[in-house]
Amino acid sequence: MAASDAAPAMSDGQRRMWFVQSVDPDSTLLNICVSYRLTGSVDVARLRDAVGAVALRHPVLRTVYQADSNGDPQPVTSEHLRPGWAEHDLSELGEQARRLRLEVLAQREFRRPFDLAKDSPLRITAVRVGADALILLLTAHHIAWDDGSWAPFFTDLTHAYSDPDGPAAPASAAVAANAASGLDEDLAYWRSLITDLPEPLELPGPNGSAVPSTWRAQRAAARLPAAIVERVAALAKETGATPYMVLMAAFAALVHRYTHATDFLVAAPVLNRGAGTSDAIGYYGNTLVMRMQPQPRQTFRELLVQTRDTAVGAFAHSRVDLEWLVRASNPDRRHGAERMTRISFGLREPDGGGFCPPGVRCERAELRGHFSQLPLSLMIELTGAGAVVEAEYLVEVLDRALVDQLLRHYAVLLDNALAHPDTTLSACGLMSQADAEWLLAVSSGDDFKTPAATLPALVSLRVARSPGAVAVVYEGRQYSYREINEEANRLAHWLIEQGIGTENRVAVLLDKSPELVSTALGIMKAGAVYLPIDPTYPEDRQTFILTDAAADVVLREPVTGLTDYSAADLTVDDLIRPLHPDNTAYLIYTSGSTGLPKGVAVGHAPIAEYFVWFGDEYRVDETDRLLQVASPSFDVSIGEIFGTLICGARLVIPRPDG
Repeated sequence: MAASDAAPAMSDGQRRMWFVQSVDPDSTLLNICVSYRLTGSVDVARLRDAVGAVALRHPVLRTVYQADSNGDPQPVTSEHLRPGWAEHDLSELGEQARRLRLEVLAQREFRRPFDLAKDSPLRITAVRVGADALILLLTAHHIAWDDGSWAPFFTDLTHAYSDPDGPAAPASAAVAANAASGLDEDLAYWRSLITDLPEPLELPGPNGSAVPSTWRAQRAAARLPAAIVERVAALAKETGATPYMVLMAAFAALVHRYTHATDFLVAAPVLNRGAGTSDAIGYYGNTLVMRMQPQPRQTFRELLVQTRDTAVGAFAHSRVDLEWLVRASNPDRRHGAERMTRISFGLREPDGGGFCPPGVRCERAELRGHFSQLPLSLMIELTGAGAVVEAEYLVEVLDRALVDQLLRHYAVLLDNALAHPDTTLSACGLMSQADAEWLLAVSSGDDFKTPAATLPALVSLRVARSPGAVAVVYEGRQYSYREINEEANRLAHWLIEQGIGTENRVAVLLDKSPELVSTALGIMKAGAVYLPIDPTYPEDRQTFILTDAAADVVLREPVTGLTDYSAADLTVDDLIRPLHPDNTAYLIYTSGSTGLPKGVAVGHAPIAEYFVWFGDEYRVDETDRLLQVASPSFDVSIGEIFGTLICGARLVIPRPDG
C-alpha cells in the first residue's frame, strides 16, 4: 500500500480530545474498545503484517501529537510507527480458565491509556482460543477513530492480508481542519438555541440524580424485529423524516414518560464525512445536542415532526464543535457533553463485512470496555434482520434491572407509536403483557377483607375492649378511652339537638388538643361531616373554605356546658338520619398551591378499612405511642386521631409552644 507522510491537520474535535487526554493522561475514557471472533485458518504473522500495511495507507495511524513551545498540539507523522501488537495463546486452557483469562487480558488492554506523544492511536491483541479460533481485541483512541472507520479498516485489512504482494491502494485522505466558510452562520444558529437551557435530566431510579465518581459502565441490549424496522422506515417516508428521527422521537417519548420532563437535551453523535472520506480512517465526528420538548397531550406524529425539524437544523449546522457550545452556554458543570445533558442517542450502520478473507468468518465478540461518558446512552445498530438496541449506562447511576426494563419499554412504546402515531404520548402503551402481570403481582399483596364500617363504630369497639386504657396524653395528663368517648358522646347529643345529622358539615377551628380529638369523634358520632380548618390560617383563607364548604356549624372553640347531655353511646334512634359506611366522614381542603383550595370528601368505608389494614399490617397496639404533629387541615391528622384510637394506641399531643 502506498504511504503518505503528510501530517494530517487537526480538527477542533481532535484538539479537544488531545486537551482532555493531556489533562488526565491516565484516562481511558476516549478509548474505543471492541472485540471480534475470527473462525477459520488465520496466519497471525501475516495478519500483523496486514495491520502494518493498513497503517502505511492511513497516516493518522502513524501520527503522534506533541506539544509545541506554546503548549499547543502538533501532529507528527512517522513512516516507521505501527499500531501496537500483542499475541497470546490460550488454546491449551480449559474453557472456564480460558474465558476468565480472556476477560482479564481484554480489560487490561482496554484500560491501558494511550500516550498520544509517542503511541500509535491503535493497538491490537490477537488471542488464540482454539485451533481455528482467534479473538481480536482492538483499542483505538477517539482522536483517530470514529464509527465510520471500521468499514475502511476491515476492507483494507482484508485486502492486505489476502493479497500482500498485490498493487498498493492509494493513500487515504487525512482529517481536514474545520472549514471556515459558513461557520458564522452555524455559530449563529446554535447561539440562538442555547439560551435558557434546561437542567440536565434526573434519571429514573434511586440514584438517578447521582454524580458519578467513576465512569464505570455496563451494557444491555435488546433486538427489534425486521418488521418493526420496516414500519419505522414506512412512517419516516410518510412524514418526510428518516428512520433515525423516528427512533429518536420514540426515545424522547420514553424519557418523557419516565421522567415527566418536557424540555431536555439529548447528545447526538454525528459523522461529518464529506466527499473523499468514505474510505478513510480518522475522526470526522462531532457531538450535537438536540433539544427535545415532548408534551403529554402531544401525539407521537407531532413529536416526530418536531424531532425531524430539530434534527434537520442541527445536522445542517453540525460543524460547530461541542466544546464551543459548552463554553457559550456556560453551565456550571464539568467538561464535555455532561455539562449539558446526561443522555445520548445514536444510530449506526454495521461495521461492514469485517475481516473476511476466503475461509475466515468474522463476527463481533462480547468483550468491550467498561466505561462511558454519560449516565445513559442508547445506540441502535441496523442489521439485515432488524436492529440491535444497545444501552450503555453508568453503574453508579442506573442498575441493570432498570435498564433492561427501559429497553423493553422502548420496544413496546415504539411498536405502539408506529401502530397508532396519532395517539397522545400519555396514552402510548409502555408495558408488555408480561410486564403488566409482573407489576400487578409485586404491587398487590394478599387480599385484605374487613366488613364495611364507620370510624366512630370502630372507635366504640376499641372503647368497649379497653375503656381504661390511655388514649391521649397532653401536658402531663392522661385521658382514657372512656373519657374521650364520653365527651364525644355528649357533643354528639348536643349537635343532634342543634339539628345536625348525617351529611351536615361541621367546621372546626381548634388547634391540636384533647378537645380537638373528642370534637372530631363527636361530630362523626352524630353522623355529620368533620371539616378541620387550621386556626392559624389567614382570615381570608378561613372565610373562603367556610363559604365554599357551606358549613352548617362552625366551632371556633370547644363547646362548653355539656355536662347535662348523655355520655352514653348513641343509638340509631338518636340520630336524625341513619349513618352508613358509604356516608362522608370528613371534608379536607387542598393547599391551593396550584390555584384555589379544593375540598375533597372522604367516605367512612375506605378510610376505616385503611386504618384496620394499617393496624394489622404494622401490628399497632396499646404499647405504641404516636406524636401528633400534623396541622388539623392536613389529612395526615385524620390518621393521627382516628388511626391511633381505632388501633388502641396512645396519642401524645405536644404543647403549642413545643
